[in-house]
Formats: sequence, C-alpha cells, structure tokens
Amino acid sequence: MINLQKVIIFQIIIAQVLAQQQCPQNSFFSAQAQTCVCNQGYYFDLFQSDQCQKCQTNSTSSMLQQVGGFYTQACDICLPNFYFNENNQQIFNFNMKSVPICIECPQGAGTNQESYLISSCNVCLQNYYMTNPASESPTPYSALCLPCPNGTVSSGAQTVDQSVCNSCAVNYYMIQSSIPASQSNENKGVAAQCLACPNGSGNIVGSNQQGDISQCSMCLENYYMVSPAIQSVLQSKPSAAQCLPCPENSYNLKNSHLGFCICFDQNATPLSQQVTSCNCKDGYFGSVSTSLNSPSGCSQCPQGQYSNSKTQYTCKTCPSKFVINQDQSDCICNITGLGVTLDDSTKICTCKNGYYEDITSFSGCSPCSIGFYSNNITQKICQKCPSKFVTNTDQSDCICNVNGLGVVLDSQNNTCMCKNGYQEDNSSISGCSPCPQGFYSNSSTSYKCISCPSGSYTNHDQSNCICNDQSIAVYFDPVSKACKCQNGYFGNPSQATLNTIGSCTPCPKQMLQVTYIQYEIMKSQCVLATFSNLISLSLAIVVIKLFILL
Repeated sequence: MINLQKVIIFQIIIAQVLAQQQCPQNSFFSAQAQTCVCNQGYYFDLFQSDQCQKCQTNSTSSMLQQVGGFYTQACDICLPNFYFNENNQQIFNFNMKSVPICIECPQGAGTNQESYLISSCNVCLQNYYMTNPASESPTPYSALCLPCPNGTVSSGAQTVDQSVCNSCAVNYYMIQSSIPASQSNENKGVAAQCLACPNGSGNIVGSNQQGDISQCSMCLENYYMVSPAIQSVLQSKPSAAQCLPCPENSYNLKNSHLGFCICFDQNATPLSQQVTSCNCKDGYFGSVSTSLNSPSGCSQCPQGQYSNSKTQYTCKTCPSKFVINQDQSDCICNITGLGVTLDDSTKICTCKNGYYEDITSFSGCSPCSIGFYSNNITQKICQKCPSKFVTNTDQSDCICNVNGLGVVLDSQNNTCMCKNGYQEDNSSISGCSPCPQGFYSNSSTSYKCISCPSGSYTNHDQSNCICNDQSIAVYFDPVSKACKCQNGYFGNPSQATLNTIGSCTPCPKQMLQVTYIQYEIMKSQCVLATFSNLISLSLAIVVIKLFILL
C-alpha cells in the first residue's frame, strides 16, 4: 500500500515537471489550477498572442490568469503610487481595445491602498511633508506634499505636520530639534534645523537628535582625515573631522579614522605624511594610472637600473663603485667589489688605498701599478713614490727604502736620506748613488759629493776627509772643508803630502824668535795672550821693516 502511494506521488511530480516544461513563456504550471497561468504582472490575450504579455506601464494584475481561456482578465490595478485615468475606469473589456492607464501621483504624494482616483494619492512619500490633505469631493485631488527643508528628511506623512521632517539627511548635523504640530492646529509643526557638514566631512546616517558640528565625524569619499571630530566638553569648542581632498589620481572610501588616500595605481608609492602625490614606487618608471581599476602605468626598471624621486621616476644606471639594492630603489656602495670601500666617517663610497677610480673597471676601482701608491691625500690618484722611497705592502703610502743602495732612515728625525758617502740621484733606482773616488758626503755637505781639499783624502766609507798629516796638531774642519792646525799650533797642513808629520808647529812664546814667513802664517793662528808678547811682536815688526828698508 505504501509503495503504491509513492508511485502515485512520483507520477504526479513527473506530470507537473512535464507540464511546466510545456507552459509558454512568462507562465508557470499551477498545481492548484492544474494548468498554466500567467506570472504576476502579465495577462493573456487570446486574440493577439499565444503567450502571456506584460501589463501596461505602471499596472499589474490582481489575479493570476489562465493561459488559453476564452475570457481574459486585463491588468486591473495600478502599481503603488499610481492611480487610474479618471476617464477610463472600465477594467473588463472583451476585445481589450481599451485598457486602463495608470498615472503617477503628483510630486511627493503616494498611495497606501488600491488606487482608482487621484484622491487615492493621500499620503506623502519619504522625505516629504504634507501641507494639504487629499479630498474625494467635490473635486477629487491628491495630498499636497513638499520636500523637507534645509537638509532634513522624513519617513513620510499622513497628516499636515512639518515636524515629520525630524531627522537630518546624511552628511548634515542638527542644531535644533523639530517642533510637532499642536492639537488645536494653530501650529502646523516646525521641521528640524540641519546644516551641511563642512569641508569634506560627513556622517553615516543623518542625526535624529539635536547636537553640534561634532556629529560630522567622518570624511566623505575621496577625502582623508587629518584630525578627528572634537565633542564639546566643558569649555572646549566642538569641531567636525578635519578632512582634506585626495591628491590627484587617488581615492578613498567614506572613513572615520586617521589615514591617507589610496593611489589608483597598485605600483605607486603609498601615500603618507611624507608622500603627498601619486608617483611610481621606487624601482618603477612611467606615469601612474588615472582611474580606478585601470591597468598600471608603472613598469619595473630593467635589471641593473634603479629609480626613485631623485631620478624623477626614470630608470638610471648606477655610477661607478655602486650596485643596485634589492628593490631597485637606489644604489649602494659595492663593498664586495675589487678595491671598493665605504668610508665610515664620511659615508662616501670610494676606492681603497692603493687603488684608483677607473670607470672602465667592473668595480670602478683598479689597483695602482707597482711603485705607485694612493690614499685620501692623493684623492685616490696613483702617484709614484719619490726618490729613496718604495710603496708599502698595500700601496697605501710610501716608506723609506732602507734596503735600497745607499739609503738610510734617520730614526731621530724620521727622515729618509742618503747614507754618508752617497748623494741623491734621481736617475738611480734607490735614489742614492755612491760618491766618486776622492769625493765624500755627509750632513755637512747636505749629502752632496764634494772632493776632499788639498792635503787630504777620503776615508774608507767616503763619509769624510782625512788629512795627509795625521799628527795630533792637525784636524779636518768640516765647516771650512780644509785641514787646519789645532789651537796653539800654526802652519799650512793643506800643503802636506801623504804621511807627512809636522806641518803644524807650536806657537812660540817669544815673538822675536820667529821669521817673517812664520809670522805671516802664525799671526792668523796663534793667540797673542800676554803684554810682553805684544811688545815683542811690535819690536819684531819694526826690526823687520828696518831690515827691508836697508
């Protein structure tokens, strides 16, 4: 028995599905009527078509009409807020030549029931208030409705009362609540007083109670907030949210928080307190898109190039000694490159000591040639070490070539100089060359080789001269560069030959004991220390002159 019921139900469902598939357009199979009926808002005209047709403008049908019936029902009611043409109220007509015409209610008026006459427009629509009610006689007319004033809104009206405009429209704030009409009808009501939010500020929903400008707590679309609204507390003055318009090529949704607009272009630098205009982000070039959801106008720089605000968003190649950073936004010092370093104090990317700038080099720096050096003093230009010097290990400076021929470092004065017996010679590899045979040099000669004077010869290292007369009475004077007698002696040792002794004679105690020739030599060398010597000398001179005269 249960199985039989299931079979019957299944057959009915199948029949309904098949019938539904066979119903004409704009109709459906009614299980209750067991036939096809037109959809709501459609009618069937047997004489014009075999399908359901849409009702005339602004009208609809009160009952679902059977498809294919002999008598058809016209669209017999108007849509809400419309009424029938007063000259055509007949809604049943066999040939359907005359059909009802629905007319829209006058401005702001509407209907709350099936409407046939203009007096059916007896209520005011949303955001309107009523100044005169509808009437059916003697002459039918609709309610007279006016828009709510000065940014106010209403939910509609059924009576004469302006106070139905008791809320502010979106982006307005209320400074005075509405005043309802009095029962004596002497006062027809006063709408609320609303003012527009200033300078791009607004709110989500209009205010429905009295307040102040702080009700404008949001920023409108395409504005961004720089300061929130301030409510009146104690003596503080209220203020609306401070909003600024979005920069060119950017947008923003209505918002209630501090923030910034969004650039149309997804490859633009995000706007911030520092970034106030839409440009391609670092590492990209081009012109940003000028509308939302349009393709990006910014393209990534080719490999090995960078861009930023300093390049005016055009791709550039990094200069010598620099490489691109990870996001291609700038160049960084290529500290891993040959000879490149970053100066910690100046933060300047430069060549290391011992290298020079070379734009033809891959790193931008090349090592100095052998014998050349560079450092900050040379402005990283390789220079040749001067005479007597060689480069240090890293070619950052010159050091005294103590291993060079004839070169020595004066540790006391920290001076690199030629040894005694050598002279400066720029044509020499070491910068010093030995003095020729018979010449000598030392500090007194300013390390210039000069020949030993008469009566002398060079010592073994050519650092000085040795007098031929090597007796204790003879010495070599480095100032006059000549062999001289010691104090208390006189003579002419510069005339002495090698291994001669006695070229200098002790000064006599009595001047009368000397010859004229001895006197001429002695007078510049011996010291006349006593009065008796002076007398003796004078007498000797007189005697000599007399002898000459005779």
